[in-house]
Amino acid sequence: ERFTNLRIRANREFFNIITEEALSIFREVAELLDDAEIEVFTEKDSTSPNSCGSKATHSSGTERTKGQIFNLDYWNSFVEYIKKNPSDLFHTPLKGTYDHWMNIAIGRSGINIALLLNKKEQKATIQLWLANDADKRQFDALMAYKEQAEASIGHQLGWRRLDGKKASAIELYLNNCGISDSSKREGIFSWYRDYTEKFVAFFKPS
Repeated sequence: ERFTNLRIRANREFFNIITEEALSIFREVAELLDDAEIEVFTEKDSTSPNSCGSKATHSSGTERTKGQIFNLDYWNSFVEYIKKNPSDLFHTPLKGTYDHWMNIAIGRSGINIALLLNKKEQKATIQLWLANDADKRQFDALMAYKEQAEASIGHQLGWRRLDGKKASAIELYLNNCGISDSSKREGIFSWYRDYTEKFVAFFKPS
């Protein structure tokens, strides 16, 4: 609504508003997205000690959204959980990430397991990500073992061929799990750990 109420320059399609107002709008939009980043450039006073001669310099900094800060705390907590409850089948990165996913390497380029969080839907996901599967050969080869995969993992899976896309995915969901509730984290982390092991055991390339 704030966008539609603004005048836009017809010749450049750029907001005809002051910088502070534009930044405020972009901050609001960024808060709606888990991984949005705002890189802010501020002009320093050319007479300041940090300036080079008479030329004005610019500094930049990345503003983290509330969603990204939540993600980092969430994944750092998961890393600590795995340190206390290690797995023989997989290893996490050494620290968390601002993203809404964490990648788990399984020993083959272009194929990995991703752990995802979705605050909006309060859902956790374990995903086998086939990054280089434009021709869908990898997906179709695994689809032939659908019954065995679901029997081994113990649940029905989401088989996402993603026709027309470069990648494909196979997923397991934990719905309505209370991602935002810190008191439920240990149960979700246990679910991640146990079912990631099942994913690795079945899907890891031999």
